[in-house]
Amino acid sequence: MLAKESAPSDEHQKLVGFLVERIKNEGFEIRCASYGNYAACEAIDSAVPDVRGHNSTIELTCFGEAETDATINTDHTRKQFKVFANRIMTNGKSKGQKCPFYIAVPTGSEDKLKKLLTKLGLIIELHLKWKSFPV
Repeated sequence: MLAKESAPSDEHQKLVGFLVERIKNEGFEIRCASYGNYAACEAIDSAVPDVRGHNSTIELTCFGEAETDATINTDHTRKQFKVFANRIMTNGKSKGQKCPFYIAVPTGSEDKLKKLLTKLGLIIELHLKWKSFPV
């Protein structure tokens, strides 16, 4: 597992908490998260997700990333988004399906996120689900 660039801020932790709840509400069991008593997630292609969930009924894994306004436009975030947005299930009932990718940002950062997703060619991806939250 790779260490985060710095200790998570309170704002980041709140956003991860929102992600955990949203992913659970979508029918996924949280396997790991940088939140509460969850074990930290391991790196995937040298990127560490904030949350990873799994739905055993449909055999589908999802990923979640929380970004503060200050971290949206960083090289680190761009790399993470590319890694998690391009994950495809390699086995099970959902083989060949793109893994859902959830993103949480603070209210007021929506335009900044949309610009980044557009630049990365991800704005139209149906498996990518983002939402802003007041923090």
